Amino acid sequence: MTIMDVDAGDWVELNTIHFIDAQTGWAAGQSGTLLYTGDGGQTWHSGMSLSQHAYHSLHFTDAGTGWAAGDGGTLMQYTQELTLISPTLSSPDDGADELNAPPELQWEPVDDATAYRLQISRSYAFNTRRVDTSGITSTLFNPDGLLDDGTWYWRVSGRNEEGTSAWSPVRRFTIAEVTSAQPDPADLPQRFALHHNYPNPFNPATVIRYELPRTSEVRLEVFDLLGRRVATLVDGPVQAGRHEAHFNASRLSSGVYLYRLQAGSTASSQRNDFVQIRRMTVIK
Repeated sequence: MTIMDVDAGDWVELNTIHFIDAQTGWAAGQSGTLLYTGDGGQTWHSGMSLSQHAYHSLHFTDAGTGWAAGDGGTLMQYTQELTLISPTLSSPDDGADELNAPPELQWEPVDDATAYRLQISRSYAFNTRRVDTSGITSTLFNPDGLLDDGTWYWRVSGRNEEGTSAWSPVRRFTIAEVTSAQPDPADLPQRFALHHNYPNPFNPATVIRYELPRTSEVRLEVFDLLGRRVATLVDGPVQAGRHEAHFNASRLSSGVYLYRLQAGSTASSQRNDFVQIRRMTVIK
């Protein structure tokens, strides 16, 4: 049994939880409470009230259809028409191979979507993810510097204030192994750096720039002042150079947030050669 503080500020006793994939899940409990997450449980949102019964079992077949069983033999069906359709991926073509560099990823805009989330993985099931970026406000993403050669899978979902769409159909592309001259060391950053985000204060989006003097395992995260992680912008190896990450705070309240960059040796990812934390302010 879990007790957690929901968005409305009430303490609710929860009895059961069910996920249909690594990101999408529901929890139910006393007084007909139903909570929803679209980001793997990092944040939870109040859903419709099933009734005033206590519920002890959940099962969903997809993002819009499920059942809850509760006290007194109560069985409730939950149906919800998704407010957003899944994005349609447009480029590169599915199965594109022998690419000489990481391709620019593009998808068709979704009506009423205010931001997008993109994932790139070695696995079709997305068990681990090289890129997991939310708050993208355009329909383009350039993974240059984030991917090495080999086969990659990618997908996109849309989001607005009412919820999150289902994931797009997965596409695959392959980057060919390329032997090329090493970049001139004079063109690379000489030290690790985490810059102030711009703009700051902001509403709802900002850009965080950072520099790596060598290829490193990088983790860039955003936290609230209570130390709760609200977003992971980068998590994996990143090539030496100058990079930027986009952050969208449309689902967050006004206030001060912290962003932390950890960078370590790829030979020993447990060791952080560089850690820096900066502040940013959301104003709505």
